[in-house]
Amino acid sequence: MKRTMTTSQVADELGLSASAVQKYARNGDIPFETTPGGHRRYDLAEVAQALYPPKSALQPLDLDGSLGAGAPVESSRAARLQRDARSTVAAVDDARADDAAGTGDALTELFDGARRVLVSTGA
Repeated sequence: MKRTMTTSQVADELGLSASAVQKYARNGDIPFETTPGGHRRYDLAEVAQALYPPKSALQPLDLDGSLGAGAPVESSRAARLQRDARSTVAAVDDARADDAAGTGDALTELFDGARRVLVSTGA
């Protein structure tokens, strides 16, 4: 490849400032040649390849199955209230089973706690 483009030409082609191109060259991030007069010359394709590698060069994450395996996260207020309602119904069912088994006053305790939660969310 022939490196014939100046710093400002490369900058214009890539939508960068000339100082950004100079910084990339100084840091060794982009390839260039130096002329006998001390000026840098670039090949646009090489610079573009160095700064913007093709997406196929990116490696996919190697997930072990533990990430993203659970239920999707719901963050809306309606979804949270619906989830809380399902939890309350499940807890009521558990408390009724405990009361039927004669384990005590679990249902009353549950409703006392649920009443505080429902009042504080203010549907």
